[in-house]
Amino acid sequence: MKRAFTLATLILFFSSIFIELAIADDFVGPKTEGKILLEDKKFDEAIVYFTNKIEKAPDDCDACFMRGKAHHGLKQYDKALLDLDEAIKLNPDDGNYYALHATCFFSKKLYDKAIIDVNKAIVINPEEERYYAIRANCHIEKEQPDKAIPDLNKAIELNPDESIYYAFRGSCYFNITEMDKGISDFEKAIELDPNSEVSKEIKPQLRKIKRYKKWFPFLFKEKEDN
Repeated sequence: MKRAFTLATLILFFSSIFIELAIADDFVGPKTEGKILLEDKKFDEAIVYFTNKIEKAPDDCDACFMRGKAHHGLKQYDKALLDLDEAIKLNPDDGNYYALHATCFFSKKLYDKAIIDVNKAIVINPEEERYYAIRANCHIEKEQPDKAIPDLNKAIELNPDESIYYAFRGSCYFNITEMDKGISDFEKAIELDPNSEVSKEIKPQLRKIKRYKKWFPFLFKEKEDN
């Protein structure tokens, strides 16, 4: 019988954090008015700003991408996909365009299409850990935690200081009954960022799991014995 020590709501929480990571932007270079609007989550105003830019320069792939990001912020995923299609057509060599395209499909629960897009992003830039996180999240939503773990391993290899990667990998381990590995990952996530929202979510789960280990140690030996 499968045992799930982590709640579905915890996975949903991680999914929302991963979407934030996926659409995050470092805003390299000067902060234009449009980028500031996006950063402040003023998505309607950002759409107006980038629409004006596109009208003046239809081949501005970055403006198409940014407007797509604004549409995504408003949960207008179909409109975002159209903007991102145009951005990719203008510049097919930017992994972030495919990654946001994937995130739109993810938000529409089209996980296989999202995986196809993020695979393209990884080919373009295999050193971007967020891409592996997006693909891991798709596998989780498809109830394939065993496929998510290698992607989270890679994300951690590329950025070992991001606590959410450990938290999400820990949840994957719990779902495949690799209990000690899950405990270790939750502890690492809390150690890295003890006051984060992620840590606040997983601390009570970790306490429960440690109680289970104390009361039912045979549950934690199952994988070892098998």
